[in-house]
Amino acid sequence: MTSVERREALVLIDPAALVPCELSAATRGELRAAAVARAGFGVLGRRVTVRFDEAECAEAFGARYRDVQSPGLPAAEVIVARGAGGRTFFAVEGGEAFVWPEPPLGIGATAFVADVVATHALFSAIPGAFAFHAASLAYRGGAFAILGASEAGKSTTALACVEAGGCALFSDERCVVKDGVVHPFARGLNVRTGALGIFAGELPPSSGLRARIAARPPGEWRDARFDEVFGPDATAARPLPLRAIFAIAGRADAPAIRRVDAAMLLPAASSCAKRPAGLAGIAAILALLRGVACYELVLGSPCATARALTALLDRDAA
Repeated sequence: MTSVERREALVLIDPAALVPCELSAATRGELRAAAVARAGFGVLGRRVTVRFDEAECAEAFGARYRDVQSPGLPAAEVIVARGAGGRTFFAVEGGEAFVWPEPPLGIGATAFVADVVATHALFSAIPGAFAFHAASLAYRGGAFAILGASEAGKSTTALACVEAGGCALFSDERCVVKDGVVHPFARGLNVRTGALGIFAGELPPSSGLRARIAARPPGEWRDARFDEVFGPDATAARPLPLRAIFAIAGRADAPAIRRVDAAMLLPAASSCAKRPAGLAGIAAILALLRGVACYELVLGSPCATARALTALLDRDAA
């Protein structure tokens, strides 16, 4: 497999396929010695460093975190390197280790799995912090999150909310919360080809975002910077209190939103959160959910969904 093929062979892979493993001190030392290319990111005053044995993997990882470079105290170091049989190992220094069961992992896939391990290591080291797999946005002095699985429509809905006016993006991938406040996490945006085409067709001809989508080569919008997507004058989100969480529950011809009890969102929120382990972590998530408005969201078209979301938030604030 060539370098180009490895970079482009991005398929949906399940990080749950990682197999926990025991590594001897000698093996850890060998993997660490081979991992000379570095990348990393930081948030909430802590940083994680990821060391790769392939410079192209470090480059792919670093591309998505170009704008998440807050200085801070070291939280963790993750080693990503190939070992016996060409298998790829992911080892947290002084902590757990995993192996991908079947070689080889491509460049993009290696960076993706390293992201999962590094994010977990980072947020496990920040007391009281949560990182939900969710788009997070600012709106009229508060923040809201859109929970959903991969390809559920989080990123496209978030883009539509910004385009509708009044919203600013914290992240299309993580809702980072500490003490009830959402913090910026400007990881590169990833929007798939099909979603981009549907969304662009909804936008008026005068839309700057529509023009920027049209100007890009065909294919996914991968690891795009916020200013690439929203333009150089886009408003940056600042830390704001979390006011509402919307959990995506499917799609229909028109959007539908209904208020639900916090307990109904607990399974979805718990399954996608980087959080403290055990019952204490689940209890902390439930306490967070009970402090905000919780909704089930059926997506319509991106722009119609954005209008429905902001209209509901306006009514709740009135």
